[in-house]
Amino acid sequence: MDLFEMVRGELYVEDFHVEFVGEIIRVSASFDSVMPYEIGVRFTEMDENSRTRLIGYIFKKQRNLMKKG
Repeated sequence: MDLFEMVRGELYVEDFHVEFVGEIIRVSASFDSVMPYEIGVRFTEMDENSRTRLIGYIFKKQRNLMKKG
């Protein structure tokens, strides 16, 4: 995958899935042998309900990480 390449995909998060179209903005090596790359994607197309649920999930994860210190 190349920088600025457009991608279409699905994310499965807890009890819902999100379909999206996005642009690759970052590619870097990972220390995980199963998934050797980390890819950053800027979402360019996503329905509003999915967007809202995804943001809620991210905030929930951030709160849990802050509680753990």
